[in-house]
Amino acid sequence: METSSGSTDSWRNFFRSAKADIFHVLEQAILVAATDNLEEFLSRRGQIAEKLYGVQRPRCFGCDCIEVRGDEKEAAYGCNNGSAVLH
Repeated sequence: METSSGSTDSWRNFFRSAKADIFHVLEQAILVAATDNLEEFLSRRGQIAEKLYGVQRPRCFGCDCIEVRGDEKEAAYGCNNGSAVLH
């Protein structure tokens, strides 16, 4: 599977097809990574923590509104670029 930033939708589809709660998948992935690749897991845990604590919602390029996906779209408004956003 691609790891570029443009593959978010591919990863989303992959996780949805897992037929499991995304948070359960995350927990199990951490356990497998720590068990199977302990040294690499330990060397990357700082980067993993940064991603967990530094998560920011994607913003619209045109008006800097927060883009929404999935179920939130029903409560969102349209922006100047036609995206569903929260203002």
